This record gives sequence, C-alpha cells and structure tokens, in this order.
Amino acid sequence: MKIYLAAIFICAVLFTVASCEDDKSTTISAVEVGVDFGAGARSSLKTLISMETQKFALESTDCTPPVEGCSVVSQTPTQYNIAFKSIFLKTEEGERVYLFDHDGLNSIPKEKIFEFDSDNNAPIQIVLPEGTTAITGVTGIGFEIYYVEIELKAYGAPRLIRIYMSDDDFAHHGNGGHHQGDITYQENGTEYWAQGATNWFTGELSSRGAYANGAGGIDPETGHERGMFGNEMLWNSPEFMQGANNDIFVLERGISGSGSSLTLTFDVTDTWSFEDYDGDGSFDPCEAEIPPYIEACSVDAHWNPVFPLVSALN
Repeated sequence: MKIYLAAIFICAVLFTVASCEDDKSTTISAVEVGVDFGAGARSSLKTLISMETQKFALESTDCTPPVEGCSVVSQTPTQYNIAFKSIFLKTEEGERVYLFDHDGLNSIPKEKIFEFDSDNNAPIQIVLPEGTTAITGVTGIGFEIYYVEIELKAYGAPRLIRIYMSDDDFAHHGNGGHHQGDITYQENGTEYWAQGATNWFTGELSSRGAYANGAGGIDPETGHERGMFGNEMLWNSPEFMQGANNDIFVLERGISGSGSSLTLTFDVTDTWSFEDYDGDGSFDPCEAEIPPYIEACSVDAHWNPVFPLVSALN
C-alpha cells in the first residue's frame, strides 16, 4: 500500500494567471461550456487565457529509471463529465453574479451534469439568471466543481472513473464520505472506491478506507485523508484552505476582451500520463510489469493525472 502511494508523488496542479496588458470589464450576454478533446485549443488561443493549469509532466518519452520495453504514454479521455456546484461571473464591484449555484454538493441533480464525449462535444449553453439579458462590468469568471468523470482505456477496455475535486464528507453536504482526490467507479449502479495496490476495479469497496489514500496527505484543516488524484502541492493551495468544514474546488480568474459571448473550455488533451510497462497504451495499475517495476504501483512506476487547462475567451 505505501509503496503504491509513493508512486504518485508527481501528480500536481498549480494555478497561474496569464497576464494581459488590456484588462478591463465587459458586458456578457451569453456563456457556454465546452471540452476540447485535442482539436488544438492550446495553439489557437488569441486572447487572454484567464485560467490555466501547469502540470508536472513526465519530462520525456523514456521511463525513469530507463527500463527496456517501457515508454511514457499519454491518454486523452474519450468522455469528460463535469459536476459543477456553481458557475459565476465577477463584476468590477467585486460581486459574484451566479449563473447557477446548487445548495450543496449532494443536491446536484444528475440531469445537471455537463456531459461531453469526443464524438459529440458541442458546447453547452448556460441560461442567464431569470430576467437577465446581459451582465455588465464583468471582469472575471469562476466555478466550483464537485467531481469530474473521465473515460480512459484501463486494463484493456474503456472505463469511466470519477475524480472527486471537492470533499462532501460534511453534514451540510450530505456526509457523502468522499474526500478531495478520491477516485471511484460504478458497477451496476453502485459506486465503489478504486483500490490502491491492486487492480483498481476488483475490490467492490463501497465505503472509503486507507486503500483510497494518495499523495495528498491529510488536510490540515479538516483532518480528512485525500485520495489518489493530486498531491499536497495541489490540495494545500490557498484556494482550497477554506476552514474545518468546507473543501470545495474553486477557480476564479480574470477575463479580457471586447466580445459579449464567453466560452469556458476545458482542454483535456493528454491529461493522463503514465509509464507503460507492457506497451499496449492501456492504464493497468498493479498488473502490467517489467520486474521489479509494476505499472502505476511500485515506487518508480510513475503516473501523472492532471486537471485540464481551462481557458475563458470572450
């Protein structure tokens, strides 16, 4: 178990703000959310990238230490679903204008999950607050995320996993039992935690245990152990230090431009990298191996899941 957890020390996300010489407020009359599955959003951005992530990527296509038959592989999810708690615009007065805001993490209806796949990734329009045709003086945008779901090739087949970006293990969020970074999956309508140190999908573990813990350590405010996505550098960021009774994943960044339509795009290209020990391009934790190295399981068998680059263009 501890060997497996040590293998993911490189999982990290840092949040940075892109600079722009012409920051100003603008009027927004339409907002949409989209996902880029590799169509080149990173190279086509011509205005401010107002939200972006910097990942600790595996630095080359060679495994570290070098192992014959091993190479670094990056996967782009074929499906990407986002459970937003809220999306809001920031005004020049410092106010938040919520486009929507669910009461608690446990109150997000299934039909309100934003679902995208690589074959049908048309942006989803967000309805402005009732009676509103435009919002003036907008300087920024922000959002809160409960979890994301991604479909990857794992153990030789497409698998949908859920990554919890927020902690719902509080009474006001329904005592859901999920902590930051937890990874789960569904079988026949039942949710199970991915089991570290073995095949993720064999345990059928319906409650959280030490097997779910990752490199994020223990939250110094809530005392909750964190899951296998991310590390302390991510989860101890100031944005997520919200006191002893709250841990919601939130990003808030400035926007700039003269357009009235705002598009929030999640670029998920190559957001799941790992050292592939059997050369099949499939993510096979604790199964594929080149002794003494076991894929995404032994100390030097690195894997690097990251949150996507997010751009806000208007």
